[in-house]
Amino acid sequence: LETGLVVTEALGFTLLKIRLDLTRPDTLYRWASIGLGALALLGSALALGLRYNPFISHEQIIGGAVFNSLLPAYLLPAAMAAAVAHAARRGRPRFFVRAATSLAVALLLAYIALEIRRLFHPSGYVGFFLPTGQAELWAYSAALVASGLGLLAFGILRNSAPMRLAALACLGAAVLKVFLVDLSALEGLTRAFSFVGLGLGLLVLGFVYQKIVARR
Repeated sequence: LETGLVVTEALGFTLLKIRLDLTRPDTLYRWASIGLGALALLGSALALGLRYNPFISHEQIIGGAVFNSLLPAYLLPAAMAAAVAHAARRGRPRFFVRAATSLAVALLLAYIALEIRRLFHPSGYVGFFLPTGQAELWAYSAALVASGLGLLAFGILRNSAPMRLAALACLGAAVLKVFLVDLSALEGLTRAFSFVGLGLGLLVLGFVYQKIVARR
């Protein structure tokens, strides 16, 4: 919880520096703010992705099934990173915008995954040493597909190539997970029909994506 608030504060400070640089242009200040902003993005990713991730650190998630410490720890920083990416499109290098966008997407996906883990482990402890049932595995796959479709729709509507790439990465990860993990528990005709259904779904998605992007 505290780490998420610190990350939100650091990203908020980065956003403030971007806003100030847009109103009062200065080359030295601009590159100094880019460097500090890049450190803030990197520190946020390492802190929430590894060091203080409850899946790794085994810390308890405080609160109920929905309103819990994951909201300020992951969802709020994700929204702040998205705001930084949006503001950085004017006057910041492309790598900075892509880094902020990637951080926003990564934190959002981490929030969704940890929230699913929390729902299947009501105690609030979601460490990797705890068992993972078949229903939980399918829930992760469904969340990846839903997240991928949401990012794809956003990327098409806003004509954002990074968002479309992030969407394809989510959908690709979902397909690999289904093939390698989820369907391994099925046998016989059920598994065969599942493979066929998944393949047809991918073909339809690829056809629709190609048609929509080509028109734009």
